[in-house]
Amino acid sequence: MRESAMCKPARREPPAWEIYRRKGAPAAGFGRHKGSPAAFVGVVYAEDEEGAIAAAIEEHKVRQADLWRLFARRR
Repeated sequence: MRESAMCKPARREPPAWEIYRRKGAPAAGFGRHKGSPAAFVGVVYAEDEEGAIAAAIEEHKVRQADLWRLFARRR
């Protein structure tokens, strides 16, 4: 066997997610992602969208009032 075939598989990092906070009134931007104004919160690494939002709440100290405004976009 060749040496390259005996190497351990590379460890995969979880994908990166960009976290945003919607701006404006609750009814104005509900259900829309494209075209709605949003503020960039930060980048986190997680397996899925829900995990990314949970990680962003912890890492970036998101206010309790803004939790419902968060959404994630895969980088």
